[in-house]
Amino acid sequence: MTEKQPLSAEPLAPDAATLLPWSEARTRLAAAQFYWLATVHPDGRPHVRPVLAVWVDGAMYTTTNSSA
Repeated sequence: MTEKQPLSAEPLAPDAATLLPWSEARTRLAAAQFYWLATVHPDGRPHVRPVLAVWVDGAMYTTTNSSA
């Protein structure tokens, strides 16, 4: 089976040399026991929360509330 790749991404790192290759990110995500989702409120305040996630057929699936 072909490993799934992100459709698009916007790097947060100012230097491309510091970016983690997707293969390494996938390995780390698949091995993780806990997942955290970080977002930003419209007024710029950060928001971080734990989310449930599972890996199925090489892809990560999460559950969250769209209003949270």
